[in-house]
Amino acid sequence: MEEKDKTWMTAGRERDFLLGKKLAGGMSMNSVKGNVLAILGRNLLAAAAVSVPIALLSLDMAHSQTSDVVIYQPKNDVERAAQEMLAKNCSRCHQEGRLEYQGKPYRQKPESGFGDILQLDRLAENTDRITKGNPQGSKLFAKIVNSEMPKDFYEGDFEKPSPSKEEVRALEKWINLLGETLVASCEPAESSSYERLAQQIAQDLLNQPESRRKGTRYLSFANLLDACALEEEMKVYRQGAIKLLNSLGSNSDVLAIHPIDERGTAIRFHLDDLGWSADLWEQIVTGYPYGIRPANGLYESLVQASGSDIPFVRADWLAFYAARPPLYNKILALPNSFAELQAKLGIDVAENISAHRVWRAGFQKSEISANNRLVERHTIDTGAFWTSYDFAGNKKRQSLFQFPLGPGGKSGFVHDGGETIFNLPNGFQAYYLNKANGEFIPEGPPDIVLDRVRKEAVTNGISCMSCHSEGIKNVTDEIGPHVEANKSVFSLQVRQEIALMHPDKAKMDQLIQQDRGRFQSALRNAGLDPELTLGGTEMINALSDRYERKVDLRAAAAEYGVPLENFPRSLVAAGGQSLETQLQLASVPRDHFETEFGQFVERIIDGTFIAPSTGAAAKLKPGSETQVVAAKPADLQVSLLAEKANYQAGEKLVLTVKTDRDCFLTLVNIDGSGNGGVIFPNAFSRDNHIRGAQDFIFPPTKAASGEDEYDFKLNDVGDEQVVAICDESGEALVNIQHDFAQDEFTNLGAGEAVGKAINIVKRQRDKGVGRTAIRLHVHQ
Repeated sequence: MEEKDKTWMTAGRERDFLLGKKLAGGMSMNSVKGNVLAILGRNLLAAAAVSVPIALLSLDMAHSQTSDVVIYQPKNDVERAAQEMLAKNCSRCHQEGRLEYQGKPYRQKPESGFGDILQLDRLAENTDRITKGNPQGSKLFAKIVNSEMPKDFYEGDFEKPSPSKEEVRALEKWINLLGETLVASCEPAESSSYERLAQQIAQDLLNQPESRRKGTRYLSFANLLDACALEEEMKVYRQGAIKLLNSLGSNSDVLAIHPIDERGTAIRFHLDDLGWSADLWEQIVTGYPYGIRPANGLYESLVQASGSDIPFVRADWLAFYAARPPLYNKILALPNSFAELQAKLGIDVAENISAHRVWRAGFQKSEISANNRLVERHTIDTGAFWTSYDFAGNKKRQSLFQFPLGPGGKSGFVHDGGETIFNLPNGFQAYYLNKANGEFIPEGPPDIVLDRVRKEAVTNGISCMSCHSEGIKNVTDEIGPHVEANKSVFSLQVRQEIALMHPDKAKMDQLIQQDRGRFQSALRNAGLDPELTLGGTEMINALSDRYERKVDLRAAAAEYGVPLENFPRSLVAAGGQSLETQLQLASVPRDHFETEFGQFVERIIDGTFIAPSTGAAAKLKPGSETQVVAAKPADLQVSLLAEKANYQAGEKLVLTVKTDRDCFLTLVNIDGSGNGGVIFPNAFSRDNHIRGAQDFIFPPTKAASGEDEYDFKLNDVGDEQVVAICDESGEALVNIQHDFAQDEFTNLGAGEAVGKAINIVKRQRDKGVGRTAIRLHVHQ
């Protein structure tokens, strides 16, 4: 391209913006773009049907472990190469049924609850891991090229394999190809508009006995079906919804699945089946952000017959909010203190301990606790009541092995909190977290207990459901043998009390098997499979995770009940140009989409939006009723937005960046040939420190930066990619040396050099790094 075509406008005059003078290929900074991290070359889409020559073991040869898990079969050479790359480097930690290395067991369960990495059909639709057509904006790809994964290799176990450049290229090629086949990849059999959904539910309600109509409610899966969720996923989601309802019930009978049609568009239940009142249902739906009253008389009949303005809600929404405080506690009527919980269940823990009517097991390590732990079983009318004593340390009065008798008194330990599991009348399990003083807490302090599946603080309800998906877990007591082996340390009275409360292994195994059997029997009575997961993720967690995913264009269309091909035009016509642009460029965070949804729905579909009650949505936010603050995530949250996805050559580009906290921003532009350069900071804007929770506009105005104004033009026809990387320390990137005295912008070279230049340095946990990317299209 001619130098005269590549210009920056600064202080009202043209400035030569040619990195090309320094580049062999004569690349302009206006076009610097393509695929970052291209530890690989470029033009990957051109040979979509050509097999990438990678020397890999075949899937069958690489994994000899016998498993009932059916692995997705690739449909073309691009998929096959990507799957082989993931099989060799990632499946040992992230594929249910193939958690082995060199034919030997390697993991008991998938790492981080992510166990379906070889199921390319599922993986492609997981917006939290893959952004179709945008490898650099895909979390899974970024972790690989940033040398964060495979974790075992980068933590020093160099016998384990890590991806080669060719293998990374194969994965990148597959993600790029997904962008080309977005629309054709999935066509739902039939669309479930809100009007159609309401008609189906109304018809089902009218088919019920008149005495059962009032109080009948429904959970809808229409948005998931229209977003092309796979049938194997839908099976998990439906069972997850029923498991959730039973886990929130107060009746002794279990609730089974009652679908309204063969497609499973919605499932039916009655408030009486769960022991719920009509008032409780109205409290549940008061913050529902997707309520719509379709403009037809049938919906009015549905409202009258059911007794509620909102007789159905989305199953994924309910799974996310009802499995967490405060809604979880409200539905189960959980009190604010452990003493009140005991009174509610008719149990006196202190009296049982005094009378030795408890069974205990203490141990040094557990899956959830960072320190020693004691678990204790009591009997209640509905079955078992298990509670734990957890510690912030292991020394002095926090050591079970020095103070084994329990809390209180001169010989008692001093604990910091506890977790409780107890049976509901129907045999399902409920959960409760508390401080040592008995005060309820919605989240356990991460320095005491940690949800090692979700890699976050233990949240009452949802975390416990994941950990105890099949019931009470096996434990082995270490306190009884320890006390017996140290007779010179512990008095005869202490040893006798320990013997009365710490059974031998056979007795404890029998108790656990009995309690686990009660829970699994309840699951089966509800028609549920106790072992069913989605890639290793427990079923309620899977449904909740589906809701929590970022919203892409297809999901947004399904949630508005509009066919995908009509949705972008409808959204723009409704005034949602900004939201449409965001959905075209990348996925939108769920909480952001929640707030946007109601603004446009009445102009997109024929109906009335039922707005959440004032303040109700905020009250339903998990953890909103507590001062507990979870550990700050290591990764910064970074969003990057352009004004649109398609540009004419020569148009100005304006970008908006927002992060969740203060950090140092680097913007990299890469062209379709893999040539890259830093567009921010630059000689005109050297200060790259931006404020958290505030919009940063690039190019910055003089008022914002105190420096000259300039424009950024997209002159090269083709795809452009912009990568945003923000770091709290200001030292996140390696191999980038700015010399603004000599060059106005920093050239990164091409291909592998770009990848090396913007590779993220691993930071300490308290120093976060975040990254995202968008793809733009420039035409004549």
